[in-house]
Amino acid sequence: MVERECTKKSKAFLSLKDVYENRERSVAGIKASGKKVIWTFGGNVPDEVIYAAGMVPVRGWGCPRPWPEADKYLELSFGDMWRSLFESIMNGERRGLMDGLVFSSNLTMLGKLYSYISTISAREPERGLPKTALIDYEVMDQSYIFFDRNCLNTQEFAGLMEQWSGIKITDEALHEAIATYNEYRQALRAFLDLRRGENCR
Repeated sequence: MVERECTKKSKAFLSLKDVYENRERSVAGIKASGKKVIWTFGGNVPDEVIYAAGMVPVRGWGCPRPWPEADKYLELSFGDMWRSLFESIMNGERRGLMDGLVFSSNLTMLGKLYSYISTISAREPERGLPKTALIDYEVMDQSYIFFDRNCLNTQEFAGLMEQWSGIKITDEALHEAIATYNEYRQALRAFLDLRRGENCR
């Protein structure tokens, strides 16, 4: 990505760039504050529930080659992105930054990664892999036929997050988390709007 000269003078941009390029330091700072960090994978993970349980959801990221763990466990149908994420979880270098892993089922490969990692964790407990969870939402249609099931899945997930954190999710905490993440999503939309137009930034 080529940076414009104006971005180099923007405190907001430089702050964002610093966090992105130093994610490990940023997440370590969250851990140092006493919060548990949950790595999430996929767009359907209900971050609000994790946040309401007193933990911080962080979008998982991969690592550069080599990927010995991925080469050992994954077949060739897993592309580079998936192998990179798998290696980041498995190789132990970032283990201290992960208190749990949550995968969503909106992509087939995410479901497979969840299955592989949870199976390896059960068969090789000495590896000390993080706890794993899968949030399995059905795609909604106009009849809302899957609405009840998705609500039940969310309730079950909330119960699991309470177990992981040791904190009861109250209605007040959940409402506050929803408001926080709605504000966050709106900020993302406003940020993306800056990329549109004749003189976009």
